[in-house]
Amino acid sequence: MGDVSKKEREQQMFRFIEQCHSCDKTYKEFCLEHNIPEWKFYYWQNKYREYQQPRGFVPVNVNKSKTGIQNNIEIHYPNGIHIHLPPQTGMTTVKALIGIL
Repeated sequence: MGDVSKKEREQQMFRFIEQCHSCDKTYKEFCLEHNIPEWKFYYWQNKYREYQQPRGFVPVNVNKSKTGIQNNIEIHYPNGIHIHLPPQTGMTTVKALIGIL
């Protein structure tokens, strides 16, 4: 990849990751075709995923029950993961789950 800045290398690898995700080849086939070691591809794919994650605060919506009965706790992550917890789950556990994913 020659003498390129860190930012240029990152942009170049992110383009490779996007290109790979939009083609019908396996990661191994793509890496062989573009002369990229698989370990490097997976390293940059992880960096790309981190880059795609939202930064900062995420809005939290609290819906009150109309019946007065406490509802289950639901956590919806931007990546599509949904976690359903019983109403008696402690806030320490909820905070830990919010910080993990």
